[in-house]
Amino acid sequence: MASFLGAPAVGCNITLAGGGFYRDFAGGSIYVAPGATAGFALQTNIRDYWRGLGGATSPLGYPTGNAAPHANGDGGWSAVFQHGRANWNPATGGTNCVGTACFVILFPTFELKTFAPIIIGP
Repeated sequence: MASFLGAPAVGCNITLAGGGFYRDFAGGSIYVAPGATAGFALQTNIRDYWRGLGGATSPLGYPTGNAAPHANGDGGWSAVFQHGRANWNPATGGTNCVGTACFVILFPTFELKTFAPIIIGP
């Protein structure tokens, strides 16, 4: 499977307050939480929705897994974060859930696919 990220949009990592960092690509970004050695990829639309909430400083926190396309073919993406989940699709835009209930009650319209973490250096 080809990566949705595409070519790097910038030549270096961008450091965030608190010690995390990210790198933008044509089709998304990779985010690495402070102290972590692996990063996780967010597709452009779900990344932009999350950034609009405040990104790493939002109630969701950093991503803890790679964004995954919805299995139902609606063109949407979903991602799991430190404190919740986010969902985006072209018809409804973004939604999110913060708190422990988010990890018990999954969004019913998609199936998350599992990908290995992406290892990048600081």
